[in-house]
Amino acid sequence: MNIRDSKDAVTTTLGLQWNSTEDILAVPATPPPLDYPITKRNVLKIATVFDPLGLVSPFIVQAKIMLQELWNRGYDWDEEVQDEVANRIQLWFLQLSSLANVKIPCCLQNQQPVKLKEVVTFVDASQQAYGASSYFRIEYEDGTVTSRLIDSKSKVAPLTPMTIPRLELMGAIVGLRLTQSISRTLRLPITAQLCIQTALMYYSGFVGEEETSVPLSEIALEKYKLVLNQLSGSTFPPMKIQQTCVPEE
Repeated sequence: MNIRDSKDAVTTTLGLQWNSTEDILAVPATPPPLDYPITKRNVLKIATVFDPLGLVSPFIVQAKIMLQELWNRGYDWDEEVQDEVANRIQLWFLQLSSLANVKIPCCLQNQQPVKLKEVVTFVDASQQAYGASSYFRIEYEDGTVTSRLIDSKSKVAPLTPMTIPRLELMGAIVGLRLTQSISRTLRLPITAQLCIQTALMYYSGFVGEEETSVPLSEIALEKYKLVLNQLSGSTFPPMKIQQTCVPEE
């Protein structure tokens, strides 16, 4: 393939679109027609967007949550959904076309002398889902800093009700495994890892006091913002597990 040839600029690699000219990745997805029947089987077909690096996991996890709702409400595979979930599913279908606008750089660092490398992992959780995202933070000798998404993972919360601190600890396990895998791949020492996890910071003060799990989220959010401010020169798009996220965000 001639990467200088404009007609070969975009190619499909392992289900992802790679623009060889700009060296960026995109997740291709085509929304179904407006009259597409909304059934559990069809939602599963459309929601199975191949995203091995978790580049758009905050958006994909919404489909997993809605599919879980259909299971809880007892819909058969080919039974058409008629309640308010159908409106949310239809909106999610329409937003699929915006995934093409999400561009992720392939290269994790600039071509200049490096002073420090870090894997920064954020984890978060809500009553519906939990997940983790890892970034490669590089500080250069000239004082500039870059941070780029490496990978992310998301999972729907179990059907058994759990408190937010327990779900955040489950997210911490996902984040730890993700960080260890990335560090082995990038051959970084364990001391070069930074894991920012709200539950680990605050869970010890709330053991046995499940009624305090709601204010915990507010405290964790303030601490989360404080840590972001302390990472001067870095830009980390925050986890969107606790709220609705569209591709434009």
